[in-house]
Amino acid sequence: MAFEKEIVLCILKLTKVVKELSIEDIVACSGFASTLVKKTVGKLRERDLIIIEGKKLLVNDEKRLRLACFAASLGCDVERISRFLTWREFEVFCSNILERCGFKSFLNFRFKHRTGRREMDVLGLRRPFILCIDAKQWGARFGKTSGLRNAIKKHVERVKLLGDVIDKYMLNLGIEDWGEGVLVPLLVTLFQEKIMLEFNVPVVPIFKLNSFLMDFDGYLDELRFYKVTLPRQRKII
Repeated sequence: MAFEKEIVLCILKLTKVVKELSIEDIVACSGFASTLVKKTVGKLRERDLIIIEGKKLLVNDEKRLRLACFAASLGCDVERISRFLTWREFEVFCSNILERCGFKSFLNFRFKHRTGRREMDVLGLRRPFILCIDAKQWGARFGKTSGLRNAIKKHVERVKLLGDVIDKYMLNLGIEDWGEGVLVPLLVTLFQEKIMLEFNVPVVPIFKLNSFLMDFDGYLDELRFYKVTLPRQRKII
């Protein structure tokens, strides 16, 4: 229903600034009657997309992302949804999932290469794997196969460049005693339904990232990866 779409979008818009709001706030934003707003809020609560405490509605970062996915399933314009999300909360959510699955994570990891400075949105480390994640709030302009392939090619190139210089960052990453590392390029998206492989690079919806990581070993034969030698650091006694 049209009113449900607009109400969900209003919640996303309002909670981009504050994570606590009221029915009255949503009524003022959407222009719909309080009865329709309350009906929609009730449905969202049943789906565990919002938290209600008394007269307050609470929406944390995880629920905001789930609300965004729900809005997309209702048929809301993806580009419009994306305007109400921040890159940071998307990347932090990726990082939290990695850590719950036993990976050590690094956000916005910057490195220097002779060709210039580069950055990885998120790194996930679990010996010997170094997951190099490009976090995409996948909008309509990325929906075409050509856009996806271009994004993957650029990301793969960044991963190769990191592999060239990663020995300089072993102490920063805490991998000085690994001896060898395996860099795996990975794209994580918001608006997508299933895990797919393109050029042997996994493209994973954010809410399937947990299951992908839990089954990671089962995907290895299909994945593109780059092995790097990590010279062991001599310990000073």
